[in-house]
Formats: sequence, C-alpha cells, structure tokens
Amino acid sequence: MAEFGKVSQKNLITTHPIMQELCQRVVIVFDITILYGHKDKPTQNAAFLSGASKKKWPDSTHNSLPSMAVDVAPWPIPENWGDLKSMFPQERDLAWKERVKFYQMVTAFQICWQQLCDDFPEIGENFDIRFGADWNGNNNFRDQTFDDLVHIEIVEKKHG
Repeated sequence: MAEFGKVSQKNLITTHPIMQELCQRVVIVFDITILYGHKDKPTQNAAFLSGASKKKWPDSTHNSLPSMAVDVAPWPIPENWGDLKSMFPQERDLAWKERVKFYQMVTAFQICWQQLCDDFPEIGENFDIRFGADWNGNNNFRDQTFDDLVHIEIVEKKHG
C-alpha cells in the first residue's frame, strides 16, 4: 500500500478536507504524488505566464485556501509525458504510453469519488469532481482545447 511522502503531505494539507479525503483514498489503490494544492499569487501567475494555466491569480480553484484543486501525478512521475508535438514518432509513442498512466489515475479518482459519495451522500449532493484531462466531463479525452492532465478539482453544485 502506497502512502504520501512529506512533500505530498505538505501540499495536500492546503486543500479542502473533501479533497484530502479523496486523495487519501486514491493513494491506497494508485500511487500518486501531490504536486500542488494551494497556489499563492506568484506561483499562480508564473503558471499562467508559462502556459501551464489559463487563469491568473485569484481566478484558479488553486487560489482559495483551502484549495479546491490539486495538481497530482502518478508516482513515480512518468518521463516524457509533456509536449508531444515536438517529438519524433518513436519518442511520441513512448510518451503516449507514459500518458496512459494519467488516464489510469483519473479512473482511480473517479472510482474513489463515487465511493466517497456513497459513504457521504451529502458530498455528492453538493459537489462534483472535474478533471483537467476532461474539462466538460463527457469522457472524451480528445476534445480538450487545454490538456491539464495533472489538475483535479472539486466544484460546488449550483442548486435551484
């Protein structure tokens, strides 16, 4: 059974208690590392300027404290899973094989989210989960205009 290292624990503690519980459930079945929870203004704006985020401070779900989002990756972090456009075909094939681990991770999060909502129905009544690999939640990973495989967020449902 996997468990979080010190850096992951430090990052996870900055997130909403529901996100903490979800990640604790996931790490039992799929080894992950928490890259970011809360992002302060310099970190968020640096992510925006580098193209790693579409949002400036304070508009990201990472910017609240506690954070409603985490950036998470399979552990160990797969090599060469970044920009596939600049790679030669053989490199791209290997990188895609590494990217598959991120989609497996999303599946682990989906299963653990459903279990969490089964255990605590009020969570499912009030919150949804959204993935940067599938922003619109239609299970089509090919229709994304911004691919953020590491991003997972909890979104409050709008009632009424």
